[in-house]
Amino acid sequence: MDKVSVIVNCRNGGIFLHTSLKSIYNQSHDNFEIIFWDNLSTDNSLEIANSFDKRLKVFQSKSPLSLGEARNQAMKKATGDFICFLDTDDIFLKNRISSQINLMRQNSFNLAIGGYDEIDFNGEILSSHSPAIQSGNSFGKLLRHYNVNLQTILIKKSLIQRLNVNFDPNLELTEDYDFFMHLAHDSKILVIKDQIAQYRIHENQLTKKTYNIAAEEFLLVLNKLNSKFSLNVNYSDDYKYAKNKINYYKFIYSLTENSRIRAFRDIQPVTFAHWNFLALTMLLLLPVSNKKLLKILNRH
Repeated sequence: MDKVSVIVNCRNGGIFLHTSLKSIYNQSHDNFEIIFWDNLSTDNSLEIANSFDKRLKVFQSKSPLSLGEARNQAMKKATGDFICFLDTDDIFLKNRISSQINLMRQNSFNLAIGGYDEIDFNGEILSSHSPAIQSGNSFGKLLRHYNVNLQTILIKKSLIQRLNVNFDPNLELTEDYDFFMHLAHDSKILVIKDQIAQYRIHENQLTKKTYNIAAEEFLLVLNKLNSKFSLNVNYSDDYKYAKNKINYYKFIYSLTENSRIRAFRDIQPVTFAHWNFLALTMLLLLPVSNKKLLKILNRH
């Protein structure tokens, strides 16, 4: 049976940590190790981690690391045939690993994703999401619409080693996107539409605080991908659409800052590039608050 290394990076994640780790131990696929990388937590995270058996291996940073670099360090410790990730406030459903690994073996996939639920602080399901792509080569479609959740990714370790792909330690928000897209370019992706993990939404999430850097980082990643894979030639329409989406991230940030006029200025340059952007422009004409607009866009 293939061994799976589950990477768990932690910095003061104690509040949901026991539930998250227990969801790994409850997997129907039981040949796993947990690489628990603690990034100088000051809460009870280490105490919780050390309460589990030896399948959970604890490592600690000697100095503060970015999340990307901490994940890189954790991956170096992995001894499994496959690698996946679980953040300390999220949950694996029981067949999360087995549902993917069986199909990956049967169909010679090296990379897999799946659907996920969004849950609230108390674990109640808020919404359910399925990948927008089908199994196969879907790099271009991912440029247009990326809804891959890190908690659902399963990767053959040999693919990471062969492509020499790591998390960019300088990215704060888009390190997952950068990492996955570099793997996805030359890889067939196994897609499971069913929900296999739960992603917790709460006020302290990094993504809720950083719309102001999203546009800058997505542009940086697109430029990296273009430089490596000549997106402007090989995926010209998809690349153009992806670059236009930078204005969308600026638009969202302006709404979070309660500036509708600035939001209009952000989206105006691409309004007629695609009907999606035209729809955003039209939304600004609705007689509702900016907070309501963000809720309509599922960015509240």
